[in-house]
Amino acid sequence: MQNVNLIIDGSNLLHRVHWVTSQSSASTVHLFMNSLKKLHTEWSPTNVYIAWDSKLIRDETSFRKSNEDYKSNRDPEHAEKVYEHEQLIRNVCKTLGVCNIHPGVLEADDVMYYLTNKLTSDNVVISSDHDLLQTVSVNTCVHNPMSKVTYSLENFAS
Repeated sequence: MQNVNLIIDGSNLLHRVHWVTSQSSASTVHLFMNSLKKLHTEWSPTNVYIAWDSKLIRDETSFRKSNEDYKSNRDPEHAEKVYEHEQLIRNVCKTLGVCNIHPGVLEADDVMYYLTNKLTSDNVVISSDHDLLQTVSVNTCVHNPMSKVTYSLENFAS
Protein backbone atom coordinates (compact mmCIF):
# COMPACT_ATOMS: atom_id res chain seq x y z
CA MET A 1 0.00 0.00 0.00
CA GLN A 2 1.14 3.53 -0.77
CA ASN A 3 -0.32 6.79 0.55
CA VAL A 4 -1.81 5.05 3.56
CA ASN A 5 -3.91 6.78 6.20
CA LEU A 6 -3.54 5.18 9.61
CA ILE A 7 -6.77 5.74 11.56
CA ILE A 8 -6.31 4.74 15.19
CA ASP A 9 -8.98 4.23 17.82
CA GLY A 10 -7.10 6.19 20.50
CA SER A 11 -9.42 5.37 23.36
CA ASN A 12 -9.28 1.67 22.51
CA LEU A 13 -5.48 1.74 22.42
CA LEU A 14 -5.31 3.77 25.64
CA HIS A 15 -7.54 1.26 27.46
CA ARG A 16 -5.36 -1.64 26.32
CA VAL A 17 -2.16 0.18 27.32
CA HIS A 18 -3.62 1.13 30.69
CA TRP A 19 -4.50 -2.49 31.40
CA VAL A 20 -0.93 -3.59 30.62
CA THR A 21 0.63 -0.82 32.72
CA SER A 22 -1.66 -1.59 35.64
CA GLN A 23 -0.11 -5.08 35.67
CA SER A 24 3.49 -3.82 35.54
CA SER A 25 5.71 -0.84 36.29
CA ALA A 26 5.65 0.41 32.69
CA SER A 27 4.60 3.97 31.92
CA THR A 28 1.27 4.50 30.15
CA VAL A 29 2.68 7.31 28.01
CA HIS A 30 5.77 5.30 27.09
CA LEU A 31 3.80 2.19 26.16
CA PHE A 32 1.26 4.20 24.13
CA MET A 33 4.06 5.91 22.17
CA ASN A 34 5.83 2.57 21.72
CA SER A 35 2.61 1.13 20.27
CA LEU A 36 2.26 4.11 17.95
CA LYS A 37 5.86 3.71 16.77
CA LYS A 38 5.31 0.00 16.11
CA LEU A 39 2.17 0.74 14.06
CA HIS A 40 3.99 3.45 12.12
CA THR A 41 6.85 1.06 11.34
CA GLU A 42 4.45 -1.71 10.31
CA TRP A 43 2.23 0.38 7.99
CA SER A 44 4.48 3.32 6.90
CA PRO A 45 1.54 5.73 6.73
CA THR A 46 1.49 9.08 4.98
CA ASN A 47 -0.99 10.43 7.57
CA VAL A 48 -1.91 9.36 11.09
CA TYR A 49 -5.25 10.19 12.69
CA ILE A 50 -6.17 9.31 16.26
CA ALA A 51 -9.85 9.52 17.24
CA TRP A 52 -10.64 9.98 20.94
CA ASP A 53 -13.91 9.42 22.83
CA SER A 54 -12.94 11.47 25.85
CA LYS A 55 -13.92 14.91 24.58
CA LEU A 56 -17.55 14.20 23.87
CA ILE A 57 -19.83 17.19 24.35
CA ARG A 58 -21.54 16.46 27.63
CA ASP A 59 -25.30 16.55 28.13
CA GLU A 60 -25.93 16.17 24.40
CA THR A 61 -28.11 13.31 23.20
CA SER A 62 -26.87 11.14 20.36
CA PHE A 63 -28.63 8.02 19.20
CA ARG A 64 -26.47 5.98 21.61
CA LYS A 65 -27.25 8.14 24.62
CA SER A 66 -30.98 7.65 24.11
CA ASN A 67 -30.49 4.10 25.45
CA GLU A 68 -29.94 4.39 29.21
CA ASP A 69 -28.19 1.00 29.36
CA TYR A 70 -25.57 1.99 26.78
CA LYS A 71 -22.17 1.55 28.47
CA SER A 72 -23.88 1.58 31.89
CA ASN A 73 -21.57 -1.21 33.05
CA ARG A 74 -18.50 1.05 32.79
CA ASP A 75 -16.81 2.09 36.02
CA PRO A 76 -16.36 5.90 36.02
CA GLU A 77 -13.47 5.70 38.49
CA HIS A 78 -11.63 3.27 36.22
CA ALA A 79 -12.26 5.51 33.19
CA GLU A 80 -10.82 8.48 35.07
CA LYS A 81 -7.61 6.53 35.73
CA VAL A 82 -7.40 5.40 32.10
CA TYR A 83 -7.61 8.95 30.78
CA GLU A 84 -5.32 10.69 33.29
CA HIS A 85 -2.40 10.62 30.78
CA GLU A 86 -4.45 11.32 27.65
CA GLN A 87 -3.69 15.05 27.45
CA LEU A 88 0.07 14.44 27.55
CA ILE A 89 -0.23 11.66 24.96
CA ARG A 90 -2.29 13.93 22.67
CA ASN A 91 0.28 16.74 23.05
CA VAL A 92 3.18 14.44 22.16
CA CYS A 93 1.23 13.04 19.21
CA LYS A 94 0.42 16.54 17.96
CA THR A 95 4.11 17.47 18.17
CA LEU A 96 4.86 14.42 16.01
CA GLY A 97 2.34 15.55 13.36
CA VAL A 98 -0.48 13.21 14.33
CA CYS A 99 -3.99 14.60 13.87
CA ASN A 100 -6.02 14.17 17.09
CA ILE A 101 -9.77 14.12 16.48
CA HIS A 102 -12.47 14.73 19.08
CA PRO A 103 -15.88 13.87 17.67
CA GLY A 104 -18.19 16.16 19.66
CA VAL A 105 -21.47 14.34 20.32
CA LEU A 106 -20.46 11.28 18.31
CA GLU A 107 -18.05 8.57 19.34
CA ALA A 108 -14.63 7.93 17.90
CA ASP A 109 -15.78 4.97 15.81
CA ASP A 110 -18.39 7.16 14.08
CA VAL A 111 -15.71 9.65 13.07
CA MET A 112 -13.39 6.84 12.02
CA TYR A 113 -16.11 5.47 9.76
CA TYR A 114 -16.62 8.95 8.30
CA LEU A 115 -12.86 9.28 7.62
CA THR A 116 -12.73 5.94 5.80
CA ASN A 117 -15.40 7.23 3.44
CA LYS A 118 -13.90 10.71 2.91
CA LEU A 119 -10.15 10.07 2.66
CA THR A 120 -9.21 9.25 -0.92
CA SER A 121 -6.21 6.97 -0.40
CA ASP A 122 -5.94 3.59 1.32
CA ASN A 123 -6.91 3.40 4.99
CA VAL A 124 -5.84 1.12 7.80
CA VAL A 125 -8.13 1.27 10.83
CA ILE A 126 -6.45 0.17 14.06
CA SER A 127 -8.80 -1.14 16.74
CA SER A 128 -9.87 -4.28 18.55
CA ASP A 129 -13.46 -2.97 18.49
CA HIS A 130 -15.41 -5.29 16.21
CA ASP A 131 -17.88 -2.49 15.39
CA LEU A 132 -15.19 -1.06 13.12
CA LEU A 133 -15.28 -4.11 10.86
CA GLN A 134 -18.10 -2.28 9.09
CA THR A 135 -15.44 0.02 7.59
CA VAL A 136 -13.85 -2.79 5.54
CA SER A 137 -14.06 -1.81 1.88
CA VAL A 138 -12.05 -1.63 -1.33
CA ASN A 139 -9.72 0.99 0.17
CA THR A 140 -10.00 0.19 3.91
CA CYS A 141 -8.76 -2.69 6.02
CA VAL A 142 -9.07 -3.11 9.78
CA HIS A 143 -6.13 -4.33 11.83
CA ASN A 144 -6.81 -5.80 15.25
CA PRO A 145 -3.56 -5.40 17.23
CA MET A 146 -4.77 -7.84 19.90
CA SER A 147 -5.29 -10.80 17.56
CA LYS A 148 -2.80 -9.48 15.00
CA VAL A 149 -5.38 -10.09 12.26
CA THR A 150 -5.95 -7.67 9.41
CA TYR A 151 -9.41 -7.81 7.85
CA SER A 152 -9.83 -6.84 4.21
CA LEU A 153 -12.29 -7.73 1.46
CA GLU A 154 -10.14 -10.76 0.66
CA ASN A 155 -10.63 -12.42 4.06
CA PHE A 156 -13.85 -10.87 5.33
CA ALA A 157 -17.41 -11.93 4.50
CA SER A 158 -20.03 -9.29 5.19
